[in-house]
Amino acid sequence: MKNRVIKNKRKSLLTIILVACLSVVTALGISFSVKNSVNVNAYRDPGSAEVARVVAEEGIVVLRNENNALPFKSNMKIGGLGAGQDTAFIVGGGGSGYVHNGGNTIDPKTGMQNAASSGRIASYTAMGSATGTFDRVIYFISRTSTEGDDMKVADYYLKDVEKNDVNNLINKYGSSNVVIVLNIPTIIDTTWLIEKNVGAIVCMWLPGEQGGNALANVLTGAVTPSGKLADTWAKSYEDYITSYGTNDAVSQFASSVNVNYYEDIYVGYRYYETFDENYEKVNYEFGFGLSYTTFDIKTTGVNVNKNTGKIKVYVTVKNTGSTYSGKEVVQVYYSTPNDKIDSPAKQLIGFAKTKLLAPNESQNLTIDIDINEMSQFDDVGKIQKNAYVMQAGNYDLFVGNSVKDAGKHKVATYTVNTDLVIEQCGDINTHILKRLKSDGTYEYLDKEYYTVKEYGKKVFQTEDLESITTEREFHADTWFSGLTQGRLVRLLGNQTFRYRIIVEKAGTYNISFTMANGSESDYKDMFEIYVDSTPNDGVDNGVAQNISASLTAIKDAWQNWRTIYGNTVTFDKSGEYLLTFKCNAQCGDFDYFTIYNDKVAPAGETEISADTYTATNGVKQEACINGNLASGYRTAGNYTEHKITVEKAGKYYLSLDAVTPFKATENLADIYVNSEKAGTLKALRSSANPEQIKATTEADPAGYTQASVDCWFTTRETSSIAVNLNAGENVIKILATSVDSLCNVKSIILRTTQKAFTYKNNTADYDFKSFADTSNPSGSTGWKGYKYLDV
Repeated sequence: MKNRVIKNKRKSLLTIILVACLSVVTALGISFSVKNSVNVNAYRDPGSAEVARVVAEEGIVVLRNENNALPFKSNMKIGGLGAGQDTAFIVGGGGSGYVHNGGNTIDPKTGMQNAASSGRIASYTAMGSATGTFDRVIYFISRTSTEGDDMKVADYYLKDVEKNDVNNLINKYGSSNVVIVLNIPTIIDTTWLIEKNVGAIVCMWLPGEQGGNALANVLTGAVTPSGKLADTWAKSYEDYITSYGTNDAVSQFASSVNVNYYEDIYVGYRYYETFDENYEKVNYEFGFGLSYTTFDIKTTGVNVNKNTGKIKVYVTVKNTGSTYSGKEVVQVYYSTPNDKIDSPAKQLIGFAKTKLLAPNESQNLTIDIDINEMSQFDDVGKIQKNAYVMQAGNYDLFVGNSVKDAGKHKVATYTVNTDLVIEQCGDINTHILKRLKSDGTYEYLDKEYYTVKEYGKKVFQTEDLESITTEREFHADTWFSGLTQGRLVRLLGNQTFRYRIIVEKAGTYNISFTMANGSESDYKDMFEIYVDSTPNDGVDNGVAQNISASLTAIKDAWQNWRTIYGNTVTFDKSGEYLLTFKCNAQCGDFDYFTIYNDKVAPAGETEISADTYTATNGVKQEACINGNLASGYRTAGNYTEHKITVEKAGKYYLSLDAVTPFKATENLADIYVNSEKAGTLKALRSSANPEQIKATTEADPAGYTQASVDCWFTTRETSSIAVNLNAGENVIKILATSVDSLCNVKSIILRTTQKAFTYKNNTADYDFKSFADTSNPSGSTGWKGYKYLDV
C-alpha cells in the first residue's frame, strides 16, 4: 500500500496483545519462575499445562447460546460426532506456527471424558452417527492452516457431509440440543447454522495441547466463557470487501504475492462500522462474545492530561447475574474528524478485562489512552506528507463490550483546535492505483503510474498485476543483463493474469513484450490479450486484440531478454481498463510490457524508445537493468532510423538518453531529419578535463546526475540541438561519427522548449542557457554533475 509505514509508536498494538496474553495467566494467579536445573522438562511441568489450559479457556468464544443449551448440567448424557473430537483435532497452525507439545495433547473427546469422570456431566460418548440417547449432542467442525498455503473459498463454507451430519442430529435430537464446536483458525460460515436454529455455537480456535480440557470446562460451566472476537463474522462470503478476485483453485502461495488493497484501511470491523452501521451484513461483530452471566458497564469519568498526552477512562463493571461468576472485557473505541484524511467510523484504542467477578460483585477499571494513538498517517500530504497527524476537530470516545455495543455509549469528546504533526516518517515507494474512501467512492493515488498517455510510452512491470488465476512465481535478480526492476513473472502456462490501467485518450497504441525463452523449443503465439472497458462490473467483457507473440528458444538463457514488437492494442474511449493476458501452455518468462506510440506532443516533452527503430545498420536491441537499449553505435557509420508522427510543425529540441562508456568524447552523433543533417550532439562534460568525470557507484546528490564514463548501461542525457519537424511523418536518423564515441541509446527526447543545466560545485551554481557550451566553468573544479532548469 502506498507510503504505509510502521513506526515504533505503533508498537502499542503489540503491547496490547502482549498484555492480553499475560493477563490470561496473571488473572488466576499463575506465575512464572526460572529454575536452576538444566534438566527441567517443560512438557511435563504441571505449571506449563496449567498455563496452556488457562490460555485456551480465556480465548474460547461462545457465539450462540439459545434456550440454555449451555452449560451442560451434571445429570446430562452428552454425545459427540465428528473426527474433530479426536483424530482430526487441530492443535495449532503449521509451518512456523507449529509448536511441538511433547505428546501431551488433550483432544476434545478426552477432555469431555475427563469431565464425566469428575462428575460434571453424567457421561460422554463418541458417536459414529446420529444414534443413541443423549440430552445434548456436540458436532465438531475442523479446519487447518499453515504458512505458504492459502485457504480456499470452499473452506469457508460447510461441506456437504457436515451439513448432512448436522441435519441428521437436528432430526434426531432437536435443533436446540445440537451444539456446534468450531476447531478453526479463522472465520467460516455461520449463517447456515443460524438458519438451522442450532442451540449453541462455540469457537475454540486452534487451542493448543490443553484444548480438550479447556473446551470441556467451558461447556460444563466450570469456566464461564469470556473470549471476544478479533474478527467480524459476516452473513455471507460476498459481504467481505476482500472477497473480490479470489479463486477456489488458488491454494499455494508463490514465493512473493502482490495484493492490491483497494479497500485500503477499510478491512474487518473498520469496514462494517463505516459502511454497515446497522450491522445488516454481520452475524457477530468485532469484540463480541457471550457469557453465562450478565454485566453492567458504567463509565464513571474521563480525565484528559495534555501534559502527559494521556486520557484515562474510568469504568465500573458489575456482574448482574445470580448464578455464575465471570469476566467481562471493556473496550474503548474512538472516531476521528474526516474532513482531510479519510478514517473509519470507529477504531479500537484500548481495552481491559476484569478479574473473576462473583454475582453482584463489581470492579473499577482504568483504561489508559495515548492521545497520539488517535493520529492518522498522511501519505499524500493533505496536512504533511509521510507523517502521523491529528487533524483539527472532534475525537469521540465510546465504551462497550463490542464495537457494536460501544456505538451506543459515547462517553467523551476530545477536541483538537488546529492540525498537528505527531511524527514525521519516511516514504515507502510502492504503488496502488486507487483506494476506497468513507463515502464509498475511490481516491486515485498513483494514477500517473498506471496511465497510458497520448504521447510517449508507458512501461508496466509484470509483477504489478491485478490478479492471476493460479500460481505465479517472482524472481529477484540484480545481474546487469537481467530485469528492469529486479523482478519478473514466470510459470505462465495456461494462466490468465490481468492489469488495471488508465488510458488518457482513445486510440490504437503499439504494445511490446519483453520476455525470455530458455527452453529447447520456440514458443508460438504465447498469449491472447483482451481489453475490458468496464473493469468494475464484475463481468469479463474483454474485447480480443489481434496479437501475435512468438519467441525463439535460447537454450539455458532464461535471462536473455528479447522484446517482441509489431503488435497494437485499441482502446475505444478514455478511462479505466482491465488488460487481460490469456496464456497458452507455452509461454516465456515475462519482465515487462510497454504501451506506446510514435507521436510527438505539440507542447512539452516526448520520449521515444530508441529500440523501436524502423531501419538500422550495425545496431541491435539489448536488454539492461533500466529497460531496452539500441546498442551498437560504437562503430562509425552505424545508425538507426526512427519514424515519428508530429501533430504540429515547428522547432523542437532533440537530445538522447544515451551511454558513452569508453571515451570522454565531445561529439557523439550526427542527427539527420528527413535526410537532412540537423546537427551534432555533444556530451554534457568538459572536453578539456575529461578525467574529472568518472563513473560512480555512489548515490547522486539530490537533483543531480553523475556523468557517464565506463558504465555500460548507465544512461545520461546528451546536449540538445534544434531540429525542424514537419507535420505528419518524419524520419530521424542517429549516425555514429567515430569509434566508441557513442555506444547505447535508450531514448530520443524531443522538447518544444529548450532546457538549461547547471554545473554544481561546493561554492556556486553556474547556469547555462544552451547545451552547446560544454566548457568547464572557471573555478568549478570538483563539480558533481548537472541538473535541468526551465529556461
